[in-house]
Amino acid sequence: MADCGPWLAEVEQSLPSVVLAAKGPDGRERLDVRVLVDGRLLAATLDGKALPVDPGPRTFRFEPATGPAVAERVLIREGEKNRAITVTLGAPAARAPAAPRPLASPLASAPAPPRSAPAAPPLASAATPRAEPAVPPLAWVAGGAGVAGLAVFAVAGALSLDAEADLRATCAPRCAADDVRAIRVQHAAADIGLGVGVVALGAAAWLYLTRPAAARSPEPTGAAALRPFIAGAGALRPFVAGAAALRPFIAGAAAGGAGAAAGVEGAF
Repeated sequence: MADCGPWLAEVEQSLPSVVLAAKGPDGRERLDVRVLVDGRLLAATLDGKALPVDPGPRTFRFEPATGPAVAERVLIREGEKNRAITVTLGAPAARAPAAPRPLASPLASAPAPPRSAPAAPPLASAATPRAEPAVPPLAWVAGGAGVAGLAVFAVAGALSLDAEADLRATCAPRCAADDVRAIRVQHAAADIGLGVGVVALGAAAWLYLTRPAAARSPEPTGAAALRPFIAGAGALRPFVAGAAALRPFIAGAAAGGAGAAAGVEGAF
């Protein structure tokens, strides 16, 4: 678990953040504004707190409770912290100068010939294709690290349990110190592999679920809502983006009838 700290700190350091603000045409702060990033809700109201955003070109849409919305296209750079993004809402549009009225003439009083009605524009197709968002490369890296960590946990855990059972059957309780130390090393490797695997898979799932969408279409009415979940602590728990809800527990059976049990438990 000690090896996970620098890796998580590096991920948090590279993730940029923004501070959002909106003003009315009179220059006063507006708080009743919600902000969407590439069609996804980022903030329900403006509270002055820094919010994490994925790097790359992003479209911030400020939607006030009253008045028209304002969109801002911004390039977010990796590692950039607390970048201020401020927009002005409801700015009055510049009026064009009024054209001079033409002088009345006998021809102007003649009725104009009737015009044919313009053709109605074609209706847009109801079924708009949804563009699939690209999976971030860091999600693949985190997923591979998670699979490797779980593989180390499975192999080291199985070897340590087998070796412990052999010692209990042959030399317990007067086994050689080197043999006991080897089993403890295998237990520690299994613990580290489990911790790295769970943290890496959680990070990969968060990166996958929060990836920006290239284009989105409104969901059809009555469509079934799919919510990802993760099994942990003997029950199915809903997955919450940004919060770990995993409590893996694996207990080994007692060996030799002595009432002892080998197990690994972790909470992230």
